[in-house]
Amino acid sequence: MKIFYTSFFITFCFVLECPLVASQQSTNIPGPSNSNDGNIDGFFSGPFQECKKEGQKCSLKNAKKLCCEEFACVDKTCVKKDVGPYKLGNFFVMRVDMTDKYKGAPLSMSDDGTTLVFKSDKSTHVRYDPFSEALQLPTYNTKVEAEYKENSYKPSFDPVWTNAVSGDGKAFAVADYENQVVRTYRLSDDEGYYPFGKELRYGAAIFGTSFGSSIALSKYGNFLVIGADQSYEEGNDRKGFIMRYEFVHTVDKEMGWGYWKRKGDVIFGDNPGDELGRLPLEISSDGSRIAVGGGANGFVTVYDWDRKEESWSKVERLSFECKGWAGCVCDLTCIQNEDGIWNDPMFGKESLVLSSNGNILAIGDSTYDPERIATTGDDGADNGAIYFYKYKDGKFVEYAEKLVGPPNANYGRRFDMSDDGKIVVVSEKDPYLTRVLKLNKKKKKFESLQEFPGQYMYNVEMSRDGKKIALLSWKENIGTRLSLLSSM
Repeated sequence: MKIFYTSFFITFCFVLECPLVASQQSTNIPGPSNSNDGNIDGFFSGPFQECKKEGQKCSLKNAKKLCCEEFACVDKTCVKKDVGPYKLGNFFVMRVDMTDKYKGAPLSMSDDGTTLVFKSDKSTHVRYDPFSEALQLPTYNTKVEAEYKENSYKPSFDPVWTNAVSGDGKAFAVADYENQVVRTYRLSDDEGYYPFGKELRYGAAIFGTSFGSSIALSKYGNFLVIGADQSYEEGNDRKGFIMRYEFVHTVDKEMGWGYWKRKGDVIFGDNPGDELGRLPLEISSDGSRIAVGGGANGFVTVYDWDRKEESWSKVERLSFECKGWAGCVCDLTCIQNEDGIWNDPMFGKESLVLSSNGNILAIGDSTYDPERIATTGDDGADNGAIYFYKYKDGKFVEYAEKLVGPPNANYGRRFDMSDDGKIVVVSEKDPYLTRVLKLNKKKKKFESLQEFPGQYMYNVEMSRDGKKIALLSWKENIGTRLSLLSSM
């Protein structure tokens, strides 16, 4: 079996779909040590024999100090949970708060929710079910990284920024943003996961830097789109670009059983400073439609692929609301300028969701607040908002009232949505909690369904049917963990 050394790849069963281990003794469940040091990465699974009840002290790192199922561990104390359809199955405990150290929290899920890709500190874990032992390999040395930080391509490979998994869960891609490298892997019946196609690089001498700032894979992993947000078309315009690749199969094992062939022209951003392809990038199942955001200018652009012409066509560019912004920000004349104007709209900069057929789109705007002082941004409540669109008659129109968070919630920074656009899971920054909401069709607005308090969400993924959630979150003095939630 070939073991990759890039990111954390896991195929798991959620607890409602798999038989539990025979024993409920926590000492028999593979995962972290039950000692109090909490320094080992690994999975816990429930139920536990001696769980803690309301008011008792608890720990998310120690299996012997977990709360009983009806309680949540908040500030090291068990409190009664909000009752809802989603129940906690397994959770993976990180040894450190890796998101601060590694600049991001990459997380991807297959359509059915049974395959996840995520990064865990300095180790790579390979798991094929939630109760097996993990294989761990060191993948990153901070001393080596620091030593070679001035080089264009460092010898270490550290996929800290983003990753993507195919809809069927049989292929995934990881990107090293700083090294401008993208690597792809595929599941083999007899060899586990193996590299397919040689790694992709793009020279800084032609278009600038940041190849691999965003990546997306189609359902079967045969189409790949890569972004480069800091690249330029001419001068130093930082328009950013995206590229499309298709996998060509061969019988040459040394070539990774094939290679990635670039298709169509490079798509650059429309305006200087767009930074197209910064992070939010989604692709439809058949690879015919993409939605991509940028690092500035507050937008998301949708493109369609013409298979016959092998070219892209723009469907629509959706932009931020001008309420709460100075006029020069709305017409893009002062965005990214050093003139003292508050000019950094977050619409489309951090998160977006595209349905499998490409017809439903949701876009986050984490600093939405129409009441802020437009010129300075002062007194802004940072409610944040999520916008919901459906493709109709050649354009995207809102099918539900935008979801606005409470003050300081930063709605839209990280969220995900079911494929039918009826269930959404979103983080709230202050106070720390994660909320699941469901669309009220009659009112055309989303209403709260369930909340999970006490954890600040770094990233989240939801299965296409909306029944499974992977929540990557953090809590002070507890650290980072990946919780796996499911509903009937």
